[in-house]
Amino acid sequence: MATSKETTESAAENRATASPPLEKPAHCLLCGQIGPVLLYGHWVCDHCKNVVHAEALAKKRQIIKE
Repeated sequence: MATSKETTESAAENRATASPPLEKPAHCLLCGQIGPVLLYGHWVCDHCKNVVHAEALAKKRQIIKE
């Protein structure tokens, strides 16, 4: 059974030796199209941005009309 001091030392060593995440090509969160290289890969392509914006605008207009 490891002591708390040994546990914290091993955890500190693991954090020190852990490499930063590799930069990978990002995929659009909605359609899956490959996009620019990002650190964490969160990206939405221009086409999907326009589609989502148009749907939101149509929904807003429908709510106002009611």
